[in-house]
Amino acid sequence: MSTQEIVSDEHVHTLTKIAGIVCPNKNQIELNNIVNSELGFLDQRLQLQAGLSECTNESLIHCVKQAIRDNLTLNRSAGLVYLIPHPINVGSKEVPEWVKVATYLLAPDGYISLARQTGGILDITRAKIILNGEGRVVGGSVNILKPSHPAPRWELYEFEEWEIERWKAASTKKNRGVANPLYKSWKGGIDPEFMRAKIIKHSLSKLGTNINEIKNVEIPQVSVPAPEYNVEAPSDLIDVEHEEVFEVPTEITEAPESAPTETNFFNNL
Repeated sequence: MSTQEIVSDEHVHTLTKIAGIVCPNKNQIELNNIVNSELGFLDQRLQLQAGLSECTNESLIHCVKQAIRDNLTLNRSAGLVYLIPHPINVGSKEVPEWVKVATYLLAPDGYISLARQTGGILDITRAKIILNGEGRVVGGSVNILKPSHPAPRWELYEFEEWEIERWKAASTKKNRGVANPLYKSWKGGIDPEFMRAKIIKHSLSKLGTNINEIKNVEIPQVSVPAPEYNVEAPSDLIDVEHEEVFEVPTEITEAPESAPTETNFFNNL
């Protein structure tokens, strides 16, 4: 499958209109280039990512729309967005009809970019993780520079082991009894880079992101040094750094053989 098979002139027209709304200072040639680039990145993913070519045309076009609307890109090298094939039931519980849709998910850097664009944050430090004496992840934190008065302020967001268990329980419920394997892939606990991704996602979800509010408030432009991580920890806990080896955290499972709960197709787009 290629984008030439699924993209119509009407789709291109709609995508160009969305690009014009997001980037009002761009001329027509530049808007056309944005749309053509994103369709090219989608085409690349269709060729390289297993299962994506089996997804519905509507869901694939929706992913392109969402990337342009978020002022992000589907470029795999940018690492801002994941496209995950996801089986859903568009029939009924009694007469299931399974199809695959492409689900648009933000990567950690995508969350950060979107938060910056909406004015929710000015800067963010690299997420820190805490390991216990056995090397298992038991917590973590991140500092975020937020707009404030009379000057921007750094705010610390901390996450403890009970929150990891809560995320794992939610993953288990979402996937019909099977949690994302990354919750136990590192010495029996959560993977460190997956933990960093969860820290970013959940800390940014706690921010107010009303862009109209930010536009109406003048934020002083001052230099604010990044805070030091000097919070005392118990002697059996150590703070570690890992190389960036983050893998795509998918919490998607294949359709079960037995009839599942009915799922509305359009609620997943």
